[in-house]
Amino acid sequence: MPHELSVNGRPTLEHVDLELLDSYRFPDGAGFPELYRAFIRHAGWARLFGLWLIYPPVLPGFADGLQGRGENLTARFHSVYREGEEEEFEWMVEPDADWSLPAVGF
Repeated sequence: MPHELSVNGRPTLEHVDLELLDSYRFPDGAGFPELYRAFIRHAGWARLFGLWLIYPPVLPGFADGLQGRGENLTARFHSVYREGEEEEFEWMVEPDADWSLPAVGF
């Protein structure tokens, strides 16, 4: 039996760039997964389980979105993984991945 996604408060979509949500392409040519797009349309900007911030693509003039804060966080993650690879911290990509995965642009 599937669970219904619930949202605390009233989600807003005024700031979400729905066109970019559907047309955005990552460096590998893939777009956002359908479940992510459905989540954004349902919840907008969100904090998942009180822990992870979900940054949707936002319209110009909004800073807390994929293009602003999301890009900054992605750059930081890439930096941490590059340092881990240089230091040969294999635990950072174990047990199923290799260093090519974090090297992929987001």
